Amino acid sequence: MLALAAFVQLEVTLIAIAIGVSFRARSRAATFGVTAASAAATGFAGVCAWIIWFAAPWCVAPDTNLIACTAGLAGMNALAYAPEVAVPEWAWMLGVALLARFVAARTLARISG
Repeated sequence: MLALAAFVQLEVTLIAIAIGVSFRARSRAATFGVTAASAAATGFAGVCAWIIWFAAPWCVAPDTNLIACTAGLAGMNALAYAPEVAVPEWAWMLGVALLARFVAARTLARISG
């Protein structure tokens, strides 16, 4: 599980670098918005993956109503944990994207003279 979390962080970092480099000519508000949307999607996906991997397997054989059993094990408000995952991811992604944006702008300025 730790290796999976490391790969997710690597992917999030690479996405943030790509956002920073590709949005370097646009306003910073666009970078803020795109990283926020990406972090929200990552948080939602993280909670859904947790539900599927850790709550749902206990419900496959003993219960015929898989959705109700999974909701009971994970908690009815399991998706309320998505912001707790998304906010630190957004802070990380925003920092990396702004840094990549700064480095890309400096490199282009040096090349053009």
